[in-house]
Amino acid sequence: MNCVANYLNSDFSLDERPAITFFKGLSSLNDPRKNITFRQLTRNVGKAQQALYELGLKRGDTVLIFEAPSPDMYAMIIAMLASGIKLLLVEPWMPLKSIEQIINNVRPEAFMTGIIGKAWGIRSREIRQIPRKFSSSLLHKQPEGKISVEDMEEDEEAVLTFTSGTSGKPKGVHRKHQYLVDQANVLKKHLHYENNPGMDLTIFTNVTLLNLGMGKGSLLIPANWKASTLTQLDQLPKEFRPDTLAAGPGFLKTLMKHAKVSSLKSFHLGGALADTAIYEKAFTLWPSAEFTHVYGSSEAEPVALSDLKEAVSKSKEAGFFQTLYLGKPIDDITLKNKAETLWVHGPHVSPEYQGDAAANHKNKFFDDQGKLWHNMGDRIEMKSDGLWYGGRDFQAPEDFHLEQEIYKILKHSKCFIHRTKESQRLLVGELSREDLSQCKDMGFDDFINAKIIRDKRHKARIDRNKTLKKAGYATS
Repeated sequence: MNCVANYLNSDFSLDERPAITFFKGLSSLNDPRKNITFRQLTRNVGKAQQALYELGLKRGDTVLIFEAPSPDMYAMIIAMLASGIKLLLVEPWMPLKSIEQIINNVRPEAFMTGIIGKAWGIRSREIRQIPRKFSSSLLHKQPEGKISVEDMEEDEEAVLTFTSGTSGKPKGVHRKHQYLVDQANVLKKHLHYENNPGMDLTIFTNVTLLNLGMGKGSLLIPANWKASTLTQLDQLPKEFRPDTLAAGPGFLKTLMKHAKVSSLKSFHLGGALADTAIYEKAFTLWPSAEFTHVYGSSEAEPVALSDLKEAVSKSKEAGFFQTLYLGKPIDDITLKNKAETLWVHGPHVSPEYQGDAAANHKNKFFDDQGKLWHNMGDRIEMKSDGLWYGGRDFQAPEDFHLEQEIYKILKHSKCFIHRTKESQRLLVGELSREDLSQCKDMGFDDFINAKIIRDKRHKARIDRNKTLKKAGYATS
């Protein structure tokens, strides 16, 4: 068993179809640094594996990766996983001190990096002490070789990803080979990509590896979502035209402003709450397409799926401004409500964290049967027709429901309720004079006019702390 075996042992791994395209405009299609076919990618995996062997890397070793995504990087990643080499990933914005702490704990045998990583090395003794350093372009110095795929045990790790933990200490999320195989099987079962063999228009680099295992190419859009890039999607040659989309409501909203992408037949959307109006506009622009809402997290995805048209309809019928109906849980996962939040168990739920005991105490537990459960951090009401979203666990339920009432009155969701340490209740956001007039009798102690700041990844979820900080309001 190996999480990349399905790809490497497949017939489609030798197809001349585009496998990965980093789309920065039509010029990207003829640039080998941004575009690659399945056949060439597989050939490069063979070269990459030879490069890894020459470096002396072997099964069980760990490689810290900090390099801009590229076809070469994916070839190296696939070669590492095929060879039983563990990937060590860190958030790009993580403080150098935290990265040094991770290096001291994990002790990687090698560092694959580009310019930014080399700059780190100038400042960090820990990085300089990593025995081997190389970039993914090293593969081009090697001849093609026959690819060897290690037969991994279920509990052998494939990827260790560190994010900022609850206490400020780095929090490691383990993904074992069996976990990635199970996750791919669950997604393949529920996404029905076999009906749509074209490319997947996506903003998620982690989706690319999953797509490869299903024989589906990925058309990746850079994080800046430039209008000049998106408008060129309508001029794509036939072989690059996407028939599916995997993104969040923030990207969908931006895409609808700049491109038609009439080839799209299926949408998979999730990652944040969205106004029903955003989705209704999409239904109008792509009337024949299927729309699926995906509820989950980076540590358990998917948890529930719904026909997005039904989700919007049910949410509106219930009087909500936002899409709060999440659909029914998939049959691969078990749910329970514990301490007013949703906990999930299943084969594609990630295990305990490394290096953050506080996060494990809050978000993981083993039951009497030894099953691991993960805290989604969401208040979810389980009804006969499916799951309904009720806010995050840090927010008082009454504040969440009042927010929803306010959104309906104001006809926008660019605001939120903030509770101070002194229990004052504030309304924060992009508030017009008319908005303030409509909310003046709702019992708020004050109003803060602030430009709403969204999360970095999806550009949809409101980052409450950053919004308050930017407005000059201390949260602690």
